[in-house]
Amino acid sequence: LQDRLKLYNDAIQAAKEMGDNSKVRRYGRAVKTLESMIKVAKGGGVVNQEDVPPVVSIPKASAAKRPENQSTIEMPKTVNDAAKPKPNTEAKPLPEPLSEMDTSGHVPSSLTALLMSRKNEYKMAALNAKKAGNKELAMEYMRTAKGFDAVIEAANANQPVDLSNLPPPIGSKTITSGAIPSKKTEDQVQNSSAMEIAALAAAENDEEQPAIFSAPPAPSSILECLQQRLEKYKSTKEAAQSEGNSGKVRRLDRIVKSYETAIKNYKAGRKVDYDDLPCPPGFGPFPVEGNSASTPSTEDKPKEPKSTPAAKASAAPNPVVPTKKATAPQVPVRKPKVQRTTTFTGEKQLEFLLERQKLFREAAISSKQEGNIQQAKEYLKMMKGFDSMIEAVKMGLPIDTTQIPTPPQLESSDFVIVDALDCEENNTSDLSLEELFETLIKDLTNQLEICRRNKEFFLHLGDVTSASKFEKLALESKKDLSVVQHLKKTNQSVPKFHYETRLFSMVVCNTELADNELEVTVARGINLPGKQDELDSFVRVEFPIPNETPQTAKTHTIKDTNNPEFEETFKFEINRKSRSQLRLFKRHSLKLEVFQKGGFLRSDKLLGTVSVKLLDLESKCIVHDSFNLMEGRKNIGGSLEVKIRIRDPLLGKQVEEVKEKWLIIGS
Repeated sequence: LQDRLKLYNDAIQAAKEMGDNSKVRRYGRAVKTLESMIKVAKGGGVVNQEDVPPVVSIPKASAAKRPENQSTIEMPKTVNDAAKPKPNTEAKPLPEPLSEMDTSGHVPSSLTALLMSRKNEYKMAALNAKKAGNKELAMEYMRTAKGFDAVIEAANANQPVDLSNLPPPIGSKTITSGAIPSKKTEDQVQNSSAMEIAALAAAENDEEQPAIFSAPPAPSSILECLQQRLEKYKSTKEAAQSEGNSGKVRRLDRIVKSYETAIKNYKAGRKVDYDDLPCPPGFGPFPVEGNSASTPSTEDKPKEPKSTPAAKASAAPNPVVPTKKATAPQVPVRKPKVQRTTTFTGEKQLEFLLERQKLFREAAISSKQEGNIQQAKEYLKMMKGFDSMIEAVKMGLPIDTTQIPTPPQLESSDFVIVDALDCEENNTSDLSLEELFETLIKDLTNQLEICRRNKEFFLHLGDVTSASKFEKLALESKKDLSVVQHLKKTNQSVPKFHYETRLFSMVVCNTELADNELEVTVARGINLPGKQDELDSFVRVEFPIPNETPQTAKTHTIKDTNNPEFEETFKFEINRKSRSQLRLFKRHSLKLEVFQKGGFLRSDKLLGTVSVKLLDLESKCIVHDSFNLMEGRKNIGGSLEVKIRIRDPLLGKQVEEVKEKWLIIGS
């Protein structure tokens, strides 16, 4: 393990000199694994040899310098000598640095630096050719520059490389727009073939890595890739548990949880940060969305060319593989999908909007069939206007329900059957015509306000059925109001009308409060004990939840009266989901202490205490009453008006039957 750790440290140093940050990070993870294994081995624990990082081929510290008697670097034996081009009368001169190397008899101090400089030279030439408008020549230079990557990697891996086929330096060649080569020379074909063969030799070791780590086959989708990695980490965690390696078990447990969360977010359509997910040894990168498992990655690109130079020469004039594919991102960035809200109110509002949109669509079709094209277009515009509101509700945003138009299907009045006992006689015989019109207009306006308020209330609760009921009543009252106003304006007689007693079931709810809020209002004190015009008093409120640290508040001091008007409101936090807090509501009370303000040499004096039971909030959302001041169990006179409110009762809903005197016109 220590030898392997030293090997990886040398690899990190070599990768830093090359500037390869990805290898530095990968080797760093292996170093951490080896350090933990060494710690386990020193403690007498068992180390699983399958988890030991494999041997890595790296350039040694002395690999940059070659023996003085070595004048050339041979290519690997896999190169076919028959594939080399025959000598040409117009043979290209050897690169100047290499000729100097041969005559002097020693290798340059850094082979990697030479290859990197030649690669950068071809990149600059490709850029200049592109600026000059010679795209074909630019592509040719770019492919040559890309071929240097495999040779550099082979040199770093301490493998023999034949530099006799190294592309020559560009030198002082000038690139013009007309310098488009009509045909590849034999030297260019040989250079391309030599680069590809070197790349193939350097990439042979990569094929064995999945087999070493028992990696599964390449996944066809991101979800399959996530599940494969999750199974790998789970099996490694089980092996660590059997070995008794608690530190490794905790680390792997965190990784397993992160992958489970990533899979859950991926299935829900939410964004997944793939960079934060660790990769098991031997596993490939995440597949690009929409590609099959057989699609080669950018690391496998050098393995493709296996044809002869002649075949390469015939295929060279038609480059079909753009260089941009090599830089395609391995991990796709998924656009987060907007999820529809799962709250009860949001679902009801969405159902209400979809129903309205459907009614307008049916109204547009009906108008078109009747030949009223203009009216059909108006209904179609109203139907399209619901799209933005539906999208807002799906995103959890609030909407203005007062701006929702009413479809024509709901504007038609239906017959309402009422009992004759519910009807009242018109006791308006002593009113003048003007006063009678004013009374009808006032009653109809009040009915419109009641319908509007109840509609908004039920829409806020998500009760679409009740909201539609009050909207229909509002339409009827609005029509009646228009008729009465028209008759008054034209000085006609009062229409027939009567009053009915209608019963409405109302759900009491304080919609302006949140679910986790309890509001306490200290209204006023009534006949507090003390001198009438000299009492300075204030109230201290103590809410018993949570039991360990009760929440407290204090009002301002009201001076010179024993009937102070405090009118102060305080909000305390509660947790409806906590069963322990629900039990505290049954046993404890809200405590309010009334104090007399002290002076310079006098402390504050307690006048009395008020206790308000919280048990009533299980079935009510408002508790409003005046409570006597007590001293222990003794009533000392005076009282305190207090109001407590929550959004909904703690258990169930509070439903009240409300009777309204309803005006009906036209009968």
